[in-house]
Amino acid sequence: MDELKTEIPGEKELSIIRYLLNEIDEERAYNKAYREEYEKASTLAKEKNSFYWCFMDRKKFPHDPRNSIIKSNIKLVRRLLLKVEKEVK
Repeated sequence: MDELKTEIPGEKELSIIRYLLNEIDEERAYNKAYREEYEKASTLAKEKNSFYWCFMDRKKFPHDPRNSIIKSNIKLVRRLLLKVEKEVK
């Protein structure tokens, strides 16, 4: 008896989309946490007559917020969804 092989249309693309959406969520959470830390650091810097980056934890926040990654991932998700839609039809 032969094995029944079923393939989900766009299965590979859907797993990539899940990964990209998770990355978007992580980046948005990072950006929100960065903004909150930035506000605290700015307030403290004004009190101490210094610069905000002196009071930022660079191990926790190694880079500035990156909205470009979010936008890039959204564009790629859109393209992949269109590809999956074509496969399903």
